[in-house]
Amino acid sequence: ELCAVPVIIAVHGFVFTGALEFILGADLIVAGASTKFQDTHAKFGLVPTWGLPARLPKMVGIHRANEIMMLGETFSAAEAYNWGLVNKVVPDDQVIQEARRMAIQSSTLSRSAVVKTKKMMVEANRSTLNDALSWSTRFHPGQGDDIQDRIQTLFSKSSKFKNKNASKL
Repeated sequence: ELCAVPVIIAVHGFVFTGALEFILGADLIVAGASTKFQDTHAKFGLVPTWGLPARLPKMVGIHRANEIMMLGETFSAAEAYNWGLVNKVVPDDQVIQEARRMAIQSSTLSRSAVVKTKKMMVEANRSTLNDALSWSTRFHPGQGDDIQDRIQTLFSKSSKFKNKNASKL
């Protein structure tokens, strides 16, 4: 959460206990189709200390989080996707490729806008709704630092498209 740019995690195999806690700090999670997830803390008499009780309910809801943490049952990548724990499930041999694709796609966006948006989301997640709304309007101008360059690029591409199509008429 403290990393300014999006953190993308690719998982496959087994995501148990500490690994499950670790991935919850990511912004985007890609899982291989055969990946298995499980919280085994209570099975071994452990108490999660890396944020599982705080983060998991926000991601999957309180009752699903209770099920994951209090029953300790294994669940599939498809279930993790359906519950909102992972962003995408792909064939096992495409996990790294998909994570790279996401990183490349993210890198085409305004870094400034992405960084500011991520910061606002992290702060909003730690705040009440009223505080989050107040913070986002009070401390943020609503645009990335590179907005003028991006708008100019958009208009120049639009003009080229119009000129190209006009010559076909």
